[in-house]
Amino acid sequence: MKPIQLFLSFLLIISGCQVQDGHFNILDFGAKKGRTSTQAIQRAVDACYKAGGGKVIIPSGLFITGTIVLKSNVNLFLDNGAELRSSTNPDDFLRTFNRHGIIFSEDAENISISGEGTINGLGSLFYETDKNHIYEEFDKQLTRQKENYMPEGEFFTDGPLKRKPMPGMSIVFFHCTRVKVSGIKVKDTPVWAFRFGYCDDVVVDGISVINNKMIPNSDGIHCTASRNIRISNCNIVAGDDAIIITGFPKDEETPGYNSKEQDLYTHGNKSLTGGNLQVTNCYLQSRSSAIRVGYGQHPIKKCIFSNIIIAESNRGIGVFCA
Repeated sequence: MKPIQLFLSFLLIISGCQVQDGHFNILDFGAKKGRTSTQAIQRAVDACYKAGGGKVIIPSGLFITGTIVLKSNVNLFLDNGAELRSSTNPDDFLRTFNRHGIIFSEDAENISISGEGTINGLGSLFYETDKNHIYEEFDKQLTRQKENYMPEGEFFTDGPLKRKPMPGMSIVFFHCTRVKVSGIKVKDTPVWAFRFGYCDDVVVDGISVINNKMIPNSDGIHCTASRNIRISNCNIVAGDDAIIITGFPKDEETPGYNSKEQDLYTHGNKSLTGGNLQVTNCYLQSRSSAIRVGYGQHPIKKCIFSNIIIAESNRGIGVFCA
């Protein structure tokens, strides 16, 4: 072994953590089944990163967590029977340029999430099940029903439900290169399940996203200003769009583009264009668009959709411009 490898191995041994063949089991870093284990999971990720990369193992069982920050060359592996469940404590979630959810990675490369386990966002807990969600800026005069559209005090059983304070998007990769997500199941996220923002070279294969269709903005896989994306063999049920590619900026609520800020990042899509998207062999359900292309200040080019089943959706395919 090289001297640096010996030193790292020594550090891991004296800290009481057993690391074999680049595998970092979160139990060895203090994670406890059925309890909040954010810090222990982060310690395992950090150790894996410092060792040059490897696999962080979430073993079978329930583990509660706030935001986990993934780093370059780390594979977060959820074993069969493993569940990462969202904390309900707002203080457990990271805030940087935005409020984050369960997994966040920024300016990293060669990162992945894989396995047969589940990530549970507990999204339904962050909504009032007897009240409807209505945007304050919504102009009822533009609807067919005018002022009779969703009148205050009347509950509409088809949703959407009213929000309470909540974590941010559940799984976010921002300015990352070579990202892969495979095999896992993601369920009940309070807002977007996945955001790939300004990413380059993304593979999503064989996953399920099963969200509560009563929840607004519970998108499935949302690609913003990203390119070279392959999505295949996925089952997605969403309360909003199921698979989306848009030209949104860093903060999707704020228009405009800051080229100086873009230059600060080493990884990800450094161009001004999103696209080169291939989606195949997927089953989609949506309360909005099963497939949505466009919107935002970055152009979108070269999108291919094949062998897609769309069922029980408000719209099949939406192409937007702004």
